[in-house]
Amino acid sequence: MVSNQPFQVGPDTVAYFSYQLFDEEGELVEDSGSQAFSFLFGYGQLVPKLEFALAGMLPGVSKRVRLAPEEAFGERDLEKVLEVSREEFPPDVAAGDEFDAEDADGDSVTLVVLDVDGERVVIDANHPLAGQTVTLQLRVEAVRPALLAEIEEAATLLEQGQTVATSLLPATRLLRRPSTATAADSPPDHSGAAEVETSESASREEPERSSSSS
Repeated sequence: MVSNQPFQVGPDTVAYFSYQLFDEEGELVEDSGSQAFSFLFGYGQLVPKLEFALAGMLPGVSKRVRLAPEEAFGERDLEKVLEVSREEFPPDVAAGDEFDAEDADGDSVTLVVLDVDGERVVIDANHPLAGQTVTLQLRVEAVRPALLAEIEEAATLLEQGQTVATSLLPATRLLRRPSTATAADSPPDHSGAAEVETSESASREEPERSSSSS
């Protein structure tokens, strides 16, 4: 007999969730909107505290989670405040500008300009939320059993150390590795699920100006 009961987030399930991210002052800084993200539970595709928070949740359930700096975007690192030649930036660069660049691993980073003079530009390569305790409002959109192929692939990647998430990512992404915990085009439809609220207390090339710059 096939049960019509919805699956809950747990081992060997794929969960689809949306989120809102708030900074330490309670300001909304990122909203996934209608885009759901998916991950395979139990294989290191989310930072541990997020996976623990989502465990046992059903579709339609929401939860608020606070993350300390070491669980989120890390502490501020003074070594990431750098002086770069003025020639590396556009002529109109000014303090407060933000640029998109890549780090040595090829990951996207946001560079914030702190100061500019005739010869050098002082930039901060820390994540804009580094050092902050942030809050995530999570909502499970759908849950389904994982396919055997998905489990086998995730297990292989975990053994190779390729999917263990240790921190949250750049300003434009929540997940550590989009290849394993990704935006989902069409999560399963569980529109009948009840809504429940719970709570829980630089590359050397000229960088590209971020679209959020003034």
